[in-house]
Amino acid sequence: MRATADPRIASIIVWSDVTRAEAPQCPIVRKERGRGDARLLTSRTSALHEADVGRGERFRLRQRLSLYATQLAAACDQNQPLCVSVRAIVAEETRTRRTAQLR
Repeated sequence: MRATADPRIASIIVWSDVTRAEAPQCPIVRKERGRGDARLLTSRTSALHEADVGRGERFRLRQRLSLYATQLAAACDQNQPLCVSVRAIVAEETRTRRTAQLR
């Protein structure tokens, strides 16, 4: 999935989660409107947004992006440095997943 993924999609998802705004309002999408990529970006973003339900790699990626966005938003709200540990996010998502599997 990583080899074919567009990193802008994850950035749009995180921006949307942090700002609680719609993906088409993201600066990345707005910049691409003139180039014609905006529609493709928003449709691919929507597909990943819908991965909130389910299983598999897209679901896990969505869970990790959500955790990342939550911590980033908290840092913004508390006027803290905007530094979120990706290792901590992966560890938390993995721990949450294992706990859910045990139930």
